[in-house]
Amino acid sequence: MDGFLFETHAHVSEVSPCGNMGAAQMVEVYRGQGYRGMIVTDHMHPHGLKRSNSQKWRKRAAYFLNGCRLARAAAVGKGFTVLLGMEIRFLENDNDYLLYGVNEDFVERMEHLDAYPTLKSFRPVAEEHGLLLFQAHPFRKGMTVANPALLDGMEIFNGNPNHNSSNDAAEFWANKYGLRPLSGSDYHGDAGTIFSGVYFEEDIQNERQLVEALRAGRYRL
Repeated sequence: MDGFLFETHAHVSEVSPCGNMGAAQMVEVYRGQGYRGMIVTDHMHPHGLKRSNSQKWRKRAAYFLNGCRLARAAAVGKGFTVLLGMEIRFLENDNDYLLYGVNEDFVERMEHLDAYPTLKSFRPVAEEHGLLLFQAHPFRKGMTVANPALLDGMEIFNGNPNHNSSNDAAEFWANKYGLRPLSGSDYHGDAGTIFSGVYFEEDIQNERQLVEALRAGRYRL
């Protein structure tokens, strides 16, 4: 198909406790599937960073960034782009949000990024830094559908084989409230994952271009 295919939702085992595949191998899997690139969205919350074994933010941030750094190193010279994202959770509930537009400097400077109390309290941070927030698998069991006014979009297709994400309900909700739609594999290295993502109109090279394309709707599921 025309366009540049990117994975929008993936977890590597070096960082995410739920990950079952290392960053370098994941790069090869996606290259083999014909993808142009991937966004590494490891978990950003206390449980997600528990293996960092440190309460110092500098070390916790380095632990979080390691997955994307390893994937980028594995992609060098292979015509494959690796971008940094995150799946962030706030203390108010177990909801997950895909956050795009972050870079290493942002992660390193934003102390206690893993411990924001609410989505509402984080929304001004996203706006100040030009970030985009998409609620991930919003109708999966245990999730609470967030206030649409606090979101930039919603993941309406999630390909994880281990959960029922009720994708049809998510698509209905996103359409009802005019939220940008998103599709992602939610890949952890598990067999049975439905590979998905988005086709961008342009060849995205960095996180700024990613946000611009998503914000302008220059993509298709």
